[in-house]
Amino acid sequence: MAGPVAGDVAGSPLGREQDYAGGYDPSRLYPIARADSRSTLAAAPARGFHGVDWWTAFELSWLDGEGRPQIAVGRFAVPADSPCIVESKSLKLYLGGLYNVAYERWAALEAVLAADLSAAARAPVGVTLESVDAFEARGFDRFLGTCVDSAPLRQDAGLLAAEGQATAPVRQRFHSHTATCSGASAP
Repeated sequence: MAGPVAGDVAGSPLGREQDYAGGYDPSRLYPIARADSRSTLAAAPARGFHGVDWWTAFELSWLDGEGRPQIAVGRFAVPADSPCIVESKSLKLYLGGLYNVAYERWAALEAVLAADLSAAARAPVGVTLESVDAFEARGFDRFLGTCVDSAPLRQDAGLLAAEGQATAPVRQRFHSHTATCSGASAP
């Protein structure tokens, strides 16, 4: 598999201030040749390296075909015998560039990620996207209340209306995995 020219850690974006313009850009992925660090091992395995390096992206976000923010936990399986590994900061910059890019289906994004990461690693990289609900269901922290991420996109506030003939104040709890704050302070 062809891909970007592998460099060493010294030339990577790690520890350097980056100009970040956002947007999809697979050239942000910085491959590092595994052979350089493996050549310094006192005793390399006689039969080579086997297994998988698992990488987890806990804050992967993009837009669906209607422009609604999507969020998932990404799992990347990089073969241990791949010629290259992707430097972590470059991976974060690459994934951060997806936040405002639209994909009709999750599978389309998985295919793009797999192609780009495989090119950088020079070996097939497995990519799986998991919903936050599925991730939480496996025993991780859960947010309380109603998740509004899949609420219909419309102008009214019907989602926030209390049910029934409530005359007393009603307390409701909502959360979102995709909402962001602008940084402005509340009055």
